[in-house]
Amino acid sequence: MMGSPGSVEMLHAVAATTAPAGRGVLRDATSDLPGRAATLDRLARALARDGRGGRVAVIVLDVDRFDAIGESLGHAAGDEVLAVLGARLRATIGPHDSVARVAEDEFAVLCERPIGCATAMSLAAELVKACTPPIFVDEQELFLTASAGVALAAAGASAATVLRDASAALHCAQRHGRGSVELFAPALRAQVIARRQTESDLRHGIDQGELRIAYQPLVSLRDRTVIGVESLVRWAHPTWGLVAPARFLPVAEQSGLIVAIGAWVLREACRQAVSWSASYTDRQPPSMTVNVSTQQLTDPGFVNLVARTLDETGLAPRRLTLDITEGAFHDDASVLEVLHELKSIGVRLFLDDFVTGNAALSWLTRFPLDGLKLESPFVGGLGTDPHVRALLEAVCAMARVFDLEVVAEGVETEEQAAILERLGCDAALGFLFSRPVPAGQLAPVLAASLPRALSIAPADEHAGGHAGATVTTHEAADALGVSPSTLRRWVDDGRLQAARTKGGHRRFLVDDVRRLCSEGRWSRPSVRSVEPPERDLPRTAAFLREHSAAIIDAGLKATYDARTRGWFSESSGRAHVERWLHTLAQALHSGHYEAAIDATAALTRRSRLGGTTTVERVTFVDRSCAALLRMLVESEPGCDELPAARRVCAALRHRALEDAD
Repeated sequence: MMGSPGSVEMLHAVAATTAPAGRGVLRDATSDLPGRAATLDRLARALARDGRGGRVAVIVLDVDRFDAIGESLGHAAGDEVLAVLGARLRATIGPHDSVARVAEDEFAVLCERPIGCATAMSLAAELVKACTPPIFVDEQELFLTASAGVALAAAGASAATVLRDASAALHCAQRHGRGSVELFAPALRAQVIARRQTESDLRHGIDQGELRIAYQPLVSLRDRTVIGVESLVRWAHPTWGLVAPARFLPVAEQSGLIVAIGAWVLREACRQAVSWSASYTDRQPPSMTVNVSTQQLTDPGFVNLVARTLDETGLAPRRLTLDITEGAFHDDASVLEVLHELKSIGVRLFLDDFVTGNAALSWLTRFPLDGLKLESPFVGGLGTDPHVRALLEAVCAMARVFDLEVVAEGVETEEQAAILERLGCDAALGFLFSRPVPAGQLAPVLAASLPRALSIAPADEHAGGHAGATVTTHEAADALGVSPSTLRRWVDDGRLQAARTKGGHRRFLVDDVRRLCSEGRWSRPSVRSVEPPERDLPRTAAFLREHSAAIIDAGLKATYDARTRGWFSESSGRAHVERWLHTLAQALHSGHYEAAIDATAALTRRSRLGGTTTVERVTFVDRSCAALLRMLVESEPGCDELPAARRVCAALRHRALEDAD
């Protein structure tokens, strides 16, 4: 029996109000878009009209790490994000295209117009780009990315097949990194099947205890002692054998299993570190490095997990180092707060793969880092490529300025180790010292290479008669949990005294080291400062005076969305902001920046009394500075004051972050 047109409309209405988004839904109430069933129906009709094939295309987009929004801000915030993204996608497509929501965080675009491969890929790139502008939800500025898969219908293909092919291309794009776009090829279908099998086996392997940890020693380039160990997860598959991380960790990232794997690795690595300390009581205990994925870092329970693990295992916080990839700094506006919470626990933070990542230099001032890790491909070029050596020399010099340790990965030859030591690199990992091995196999290396426990020698034996017992630079650095370069800077600053041996080596008074240990001054979570330039910037000052209103508006727009207001946007708050920028303009004109830095502190204090959140204060100062620099670049791209202006803005950001700290 054939239903009336009205009955079809009623079916759509009922589906929109009673069915959740997902398979079989005709209309999605959250995004006000067609659902999966309606999309398949429309796609089938389009394929029927086009008997030649190749004219119909489907683009499937997935919001990267959408689940973190719901976990941190709630499902209502997630629904609001989906509604915004749906509107953006509709505004991007042409009149003959349509958008649908086909899964929780997946959208599909159906192109019924005559379209070729290049045009479809170009549209997919535009759709991905449309997802990147920030979205403000509950006073949080969210920066999202999306990946896309494209499939062009072949002759005789069914609607389900085309949509499945686009999804296969999407999975391939996600493996290439966020914001990627991939075109379907028949070989991708087999890859998707293999990936699903890997995910299924991995879930089973986690339950069955098939994960293993290999350990690789971290060696001091100064004296070749082992100062730490890095933990690396492996998978002992019953059929495939020992599976390398590159094969299963991307699947774990995409499936969300990485959170459970990371928690297990953290616990096991900390237990092993404590076990080694008990086994080598006459040696200085090694630190333990654990790699942290972006998903772990943005997981709401991660900081508590780290604190609980340290408490349960008994590992001293300063002996735990967390390696963080630069992608995490792009991922979530709350990352800065998470890093400060981790620093408050006392753990150490390293930026992984610094050279090859897109890491901005501003991160070295904004984030509480302890060190950088140089990726192995660049280390491999030492001794053969002079450009690589020059690059690493610059990185090591910059790290010294910011008081950061430098660790090199992938060191395989003595020549590389010698060059890195001359460049100022502190430590290294690589096959030159040891391959990653099980804990039992590393025991002989630790027994032979761990430095002796902190020793105290008579002053007249080592320090030319200087009164008091002394220790070496390395021993003092280990006792305080800082780098040797930090000790040298403290000597230059007068915070710590050092005596010289006859050979010219520094030794430190044990009493001074103990005093600093009791004060705990080295472990205070802090944001690394940047010194403002020692020059005036009259053109920048004039530009700021002329465009202060536009800069304030840009800062407000980045801090609040159209529906919310806060202290900075109110009349009293804006008046304080105007005085802040007036003081900054005077400082730029005179070249004396103390007043501008003090004015920044005063602004954050006043705004805090006005009820602003930490994120609100930091965001407003940061985005206002960014607007000044951006507008200055657009107005005078060749202005010779730009580098110095960036240093001034970095100093202001640092002051705002200190207030947050």
